[in-house]
Amino acid sequence: PGIGKTRTAQEFAAIAETRNAEVFWGHCYEGEGAPPYWPWLQIIRSHIDQSDVESLKASMGSGAEAIDEIVPELISKLTDLGSPPRFAPSSARFRLFDSITTYLKNASVDKPMVLILEDLHCAAASSLALLEHAAADVSASNLMIIGTYRDIEVSTEHPLSRTLGSLVRHEDFQRLQLGGLSHAVRKMEASTGIISAVAGDLGDEGHTGEGGPATNATLRNPSGLAADASGNIFIADRQSNAIRTVLLR
Repeated sequence: PGIGKTRTAQEFAAIAETRNAEVFWGHCYEGEGAPPYWPWLQIIRSHIDQSDVESLKASMGSGAEAIDEIVPELISKLTDLGSPPRFAPSSARFRLFDSITTYLKNASVDKPMVLILEDLHCAAASSLALLEHAAADVSASNLMIIGTYRDIEVSTEHPLSRTLGSLVRHEDFQRLQLGGLSHAVRKMEASTGIISAVAGDLGDEGHTGEGGPATNATLRNPSGLAADASGNIFIADRQSNAIRTVLLR
């Protein structure tokens, strides 16, 4: 937790947008009560909201009726949707997965799309199954899927462990493991002084733990880094208005 996975994804998203890509976020819900496919629903809803009727029809094609079953908001855009044909549960799920994957691939033809699924360690089995299906079918498209998760939450019995085992078999799959910064940052500061140059001195020394208000830390750069005399690293996180501490080991 706090290792920088969300910030890394945000930076990647910012770069992608400068290169004319569309970025859509889906956040997995840690508690109970979320509907099936929750992070995917967020992505689809966001895309529907900013798309016109004709482009949606072209992207979804005959799969619109299947998608409408889990995204009822779609009917407000595509008012002429019919009732989907009846299938056995296993066949219906495959049709849904194929319809969603085809729709997203089609939508990315004219403008690349990046889908970011946050906190996959909290994802329901339905969302992970859809991820496995989509990942197997995006290699020749303008669609990129990024997932973040806390590796300390994922044991060998965790559902995400099985999904990762499936994803790693794909040629285009890449895994970026974020590690602690303490030793690397200490060496960088000792040799270059770059942290002090970027972030300046610490403000109130009392804010040395998790959760201190970033506004009270008075870093010169409100989203920068700083180090104290012991070499501990402090990161001002504007996203959560908190000071995060990286302790040396």
